[in-house]
Amino acid sequence: MEEGELFVESETPAILFLESIENCEKVEDGSLLVGQDIYLAQPNSTQQSNRPVQSQPLLINTPYRANVVVTNPTNQSQRVQVLSQLPQGAIPLAGSKVTKSSPTEIGPYSTKQVQYQFYFPSPGEFEHYGAQISSDGTHVAHTDSGKLRVLAEPESVDKQNWTYIADWGTSEQVIDYLKHANLQQINLGR
Repeated sequence: MEEGELFVESETPAILFLESIENCEKVEDGSLLVGQDIYLAQPNSTQQSNRPVQSQPLLINTPYRANVVVTNPTNQSQRVQVLSQLPQGAIPLAGSKVTKSSPTEIGPYSTKQVQYQFYFPSPGEFEHYGAQISSDGTHVAHTDSGKLRVLAEPESVDKQNWTYIADWGTSEQVIDYLKHANLQQINLGR
């Protein structure tokens, strides 16, 4: 680096690709709506059984999935960049990147999702930078940034939950739960 410019020298032929995040003009005109939530990263889960964790503390060594949902309420297709970033202190899972810019085309009156997965190896309070949406070098929408509290163990436990009963319940509790449960909606592989 010299005076803000990057110089690269190679002794052999090479291809160089550089991607950067730059400041852009901020114009939030309401032409896009964006939301971001964190869920437990549970495969084969239904929307009913997998609700956002909202403001609850997260747990170490537990996989989470963040969904960034961008909605185009206009009658024009829009090409945007969705910039998403893992929370500070998190480790990426399932091919996710620490920071990723996803080019996305959103049709008229349509919605697109960008997802990433992560876990926390240690407890603490960590910053989570909100998703940023830009189009043609202009910032058009964002979600709020915030702090995530990560604990080594839960503050409270729902002892009526299948996960708890499967891991910690007595044989009688497991059998009683299964008698009344919809067996197609629970993970019996626990």
